[in-house]
Amino acid sequence: MTTAFAGLLPTVGLHFGMGLRGIPLTLGLGFHQELIANQTWSSSETGVFAYGGNVGFGTLHLSRRLEARHFDVVLRLEPEWRRFRPYLELLGGTSQIFCVSTLSATLGSNLYSQEDTGGLTWSYGYGAGIRFEPFHPMVDSRGSLALVVTVGARRMFAGPLTYLEPRGTVVGGVQSTTISIKEANFDVIEPYLLIGLESRSP
Repeated sequence: MTTAFAGLLPTVGLHFGMGLRGIPLTLGLGFHQELIANQTWSSSETGVFAYGGNVGFGTLHLSRRLEARHFDVVLRLEPEWRRFRPYLELLGGTSQIFCVSTLSATLGSNLYSQEDTGGLTWSYGYGAGIRFEPFHPMVDSRGSLALVVTVGARRMFAGPLTYLEPRGTVVGGVQSTTISIKEANFDVIEPYLLIGLESRSP
């Protein structure tokens, strides 16, 4: 889908893993989502519009927000070093497209809004990075507090994902919007920078 939606895409993610001390492997679960597209098409229709008890004034607009959401099992290889930890990870799970379509006017409430989901499909990926601790702001008999910085990148594949694609056309001076069903494989590279604090018991 990177050819259909070029540019930088914001991503939100959450990973949780567990492992045994002395073994540099953790197994966990992960969730992340990408905003693929957030677009608005305007028609040439202007006036007062009413739909389902909602009223709007001005020019009519159709908005489409696409998100890809992933649930993964994550296997991570990471040595138990304190200051400097390179790591590798493998991910596998499911992906799905969520499409929110909104019909609105320039002024007033939204006339119509609906969220549709595409078919559930597989996903997999891999990544690597470096985790390091620049300094420890607190160290005493109760434990330590460390500043942790992680720099990494992840590549994710999924597909095929199905989504709705509005197209604006002008015929005889009148603009209209048609919606068709599109399908594309998902291929994205996700660089990230994480900064946080980690507390350790003695």
